[in-house]
Amino acid sequence: MTQTTREDWLTKLTDALRPAFLEAGGELPENIRVTCGWPSQGAKAKKNRRLAECWGPEASDDDHFEIFISPTLDDAVEVGGILVHELAHAAVGVEAGHKAPFHRVAVAMGLEGKMTATTSSEPLVQRLQSLTDKIGLYPHAKLSFKKKKTQGTRMIKVQCPDPACGYQVRTTQKWIDIGLPTCFCGIKMEAEEPEAPEEEAMRLAACCAINPLTRVGNMWVVYFPGINMMGIAQGVLVKQHVEDVARLDDESTLDWHKRAVERARELASI
Repeated sequence: MTQTTREDWLTKLTDALRPAFLEAGGELPENIRVTCGWPSQGAKAKKNRRLAECWGPEASDDDHFEIFISPTLDDAVEVGGILVHELAHAAVGVEAGHKAPFHRVAVAMGLEGKMTATTSSEPLVQRLQSLTDKIGLYPHAKLSFKKKKTQGTRMIKVQCPDPACGYQVRTTQKWIDIGLPTCFCGIKMEAEEPEAPEEEAMRLAACCAINPLTRVGNMWVVYFPGINMMGIAQGVLVKQHVEDVARLDDESTLDWHKRAVERARELASI
């Protein structure tokens, strides 16, 4: 069963954890609200990033505990472990901090490690897995502080079709769509046909032998012998510096050309 909102999912999990908290000696109050939202401090910190926060009822106009789970999390079991930590604060009162009352309930619930940054023990992970399997997927996609790289404006070559002239300029697709210019010699200029990323990858792959794939961050990058070339990774062209220049005779060129094209087709499907 899939919940329609994040708050609905978090509330369902909170209610499912109530019996366990009661058994652990930390009965959960009824006046708890849980939502996906940014903690008031440290939400974007590179070190010791705060992943959740529990506010006491004294801060609420209608006397509710308010729990916020960071939107940088989307794994159901991980979110569940963070929720258990914050619910432990609600069970003993936020004024207790991470001292003995909190420690007692947190450990009884299956949290371990430093109390200010607990992790879920294996029994707690199994319990949360079972509960979240029944509740359904956490209806959230995590947010990232890293900006996605965008494709820069591609300059397309526009040239005079007369070989005797050869005049050429570069412009964007926007202006090509409006209309191609006329060369100073009086002939209408022509725009080159853009290559699809997969076609460009195969053309570049056919220029040289291909070395093994290398993992760079969350992408697979291909290193080509030769000068600065382009490798395709998950459908995105990425520029890499390459060192060795390939010198191959005609016979061996035919062989690696075939293997290069096959590898490039594999890359296009990664």
